[in-house]
Order: sequence, then structure tokens, then C-alpha cells
Amino acid sequence: MTKEKTLEAIAKAKDNHTNLAIKVGQLISGKNVNDLHSLTQDECEFGQWMNENIELKKSILGTQFYIRLDTVHTKWHREFLNICDIFKEEKSKGLLSKLFSSKIEPMKLDKAKFYYSELESITQELANALEISYRRIAALSDHKFI
Repeated sequence: MTKEKTLEAIAKAKDNHTNLAIKVGQLISGKNVNDLHSLTQDECEFGQWMNENIELKKSILGTQFYIRLDTVHTKWHREFLNICDIFKEEKSKGLLSKLFSSKIEPMKLDKAKFYYSELESITQELANALEISYRRIAALSDHKFI
């Protein structure tokens, strides 16, 4: 784990989660979104990165901050999956085969909108935590990394 790869993983995580939240917003507003992946926090690329070399990441970011980042990431995926479950026709792991537009039951759409409002808030919280992580790591000397 180099400093450069660590910074790259954090920047990519921010972009990926922000873009997925935007796609969810489009889905809720009635647009068709065909390339939305239903992923748990452990299946997503950033979640896998977080679970590798945990002790090193804790020493670089600080244990409390690492735990906070992991907790926010878990919350983000919980809300994301709640929305995905509402919109997908078949329960299957991986790529959502078909997504409905807003032609779902009004109560389900309202529920999705509620989850989305939570997702928007958590997305901002996650983006902020990732920005702080990026700045912390950028300020460290290279010798702290493998």
C-alpha cells in the first residue's frame, strides 16, 4: 500500500459513492438507470480496500477515524441497498437486471424517497470523511506506507 495508491483509492471511493447516489436520485425521479449495481459495503471496491491491512490503515488514519469512516460507509450501503431492493424486479446478487422507473407503487416510491433523503445526507457525510482522510494521508511522509 503506497501513499499514491491510498490517495487514489480514497478519491475513487468519493467519486464512486457520489455518482451512485446521483444515479439513485435519477432513478427516484423517474429516469431509467440500467447500470446501477446493488453492492454491500464488503462487495464494493472501497469496502474491500478498507478491509485490507486494517491495522496499517488505523495507524495512518487513527483508529477512531478509521472506525468512523467504516461506520459511515456501512450506513451508506444500508440506505443504498434499501432503495435498490425497492426498485429491482428480481432479488439477485450483483448487477440489477431490470430497474423500474417511477412506475412502482406510490407507497414504495415514498419509501424510496425517504431512504434517498437519508442517502443524500450520508453521502455528504461520507464525502467529508473521505476528504479529511485524503488530506491526512497527503500530509504524511511516504515512509509510513509499505
